[in-house]
Amino acid sequence: MMRRSTRLSSKKVVKSVSLPEVILIEILLRLPVRTLLRCKCVSKDWFELLSSQYFVQLHLNHAHANSIVVFTSGERYSLVVGRSFEYERNGIKTCYKTEFPYYTSVVASCNGFVCLWDYCQSLVILCNPATREHIKVRHCLKIHPSRFSLGFGHDPVTNTYKVVAIKNARYSCTLDDGSGEAYVYTLGTKKWRKFSTSTSLCLFGVYNVPYVNGALHWMFQSKTPVKTQCADSIIAFHLGKEEFREIPWIQTSIANQSYQTEEVCLGELQGCLSLFYTSYNGVTHIWSMKDYGIQESWMKLHSFMVPSRCVNPSYIKPLFIQRNSDILFELIGWLKLDWNHVNKYLYTYNRTNNNVRQYRQCELDCDGVYTYVESLVSIPTDAKLSKRRSERNRRPPDRLNH
Repeated sequence: MMRRSTRLSSKKVVKSVSLPEVILIEILLRLPVRTLLRCKCVSKDWFELLSSQYFVQLHLNHAHANSIVVFTSGERYSLVVGRSFEYERNGIKTCYKTEFPYYTSVVASCNGFVCLWDYCQSLVILCNPATREHIKVRHCLKIHPSRFSLGFGHDPVTNTYKVVAIKNARYSCTLDDGSGEAYVYTLGTKKWRKFSTSTSLCLFGVYNVPYVNGALHWMFQSKTPVKTQCADSIIAFHLGKEEFREIPWIQTSIANQSYQTEEVCLGELQGCLSLFYTSYNGVTHIWSMKDYGIQESWMKLHSFMVPSRCVNPSYIKPLFIQRNSDILFELIGWLKLDWNHVNKYLYTYNRTNNNVRQYRQCELDCDGVYTYVESLVSIPTDAKLSKRRSERNRRPPDRLNH
């Protein structure tokens, strides 16, 4: 019924602009969210079309093929959205910039939503930078980055978004056999729910929690009773089933070498769970799990030498594969002449000629860089308000100052 009404609205819009329907939709899908929000004011028919779930989903699907990046800036606690294809020519081109009255760090981005974390106030913020909607969520516990790790993702079955906070036993005195803690917040419920794990979890790489195959993923130490600096497995929390599952670690390679997990980073590339590992000789290896959950499907895709100006590239995080097939990644390391200053850069890796290139003017003053897509998706609040918005879709949301 909704699809039929949407089609009727689109036909009315087509009639008003004298364009074939297919061409009109194709044009609208290519427009940025800021322009589409203005187009809603053209007429009632335009408003109904651009507000429909049908068009919002079409626009989101199109946006996923044109990923950009989002990061926090040290300048007045700002959240900055920039286009990656503009980096090399002109530095970072800012699309949106949102300021907060307090310090926040990015947890993750999913379908145009950005999840931010202010651990000093035990506050989680969900915002859509393109539409300027936002909500604030307080946690019942004091969440500290050394004690909890947060992840954010989407359950496609129920079309809900969830924030997950897992207690990290890495910095506790011992690794005991006691149960662990996890808390889940579903957008629109205003309530955190507690889950227990069979054992405490010693997590690694807690600032990058990739969302793949409907689940959030952490590296953790599972077998050794004595804490080490090495992870030996991956724990996944499925957002739909709301249950934990262990994902097999790589069978060879780093599993048989001496390493520190800070030099290993989980990520997502083209829908697959991926892993970047930098060895002591400065070579970075890219692994990808082609068949999710199957240990034998881990495949080494590429190996390349990191730029020589960084003596110790301690952290390399994959972002996404660009339209020219280059892999965009963030590099964190120390310069040769300054071991006290940590530098952050954006690089691309050309898989055809094995060339690594730094974007010009792109030393980053930020906590980290994350993949982002523009979206018209509205942030759900409580259940009653979500129902009213779906029925009327006219009440203006909260706005953030740009």
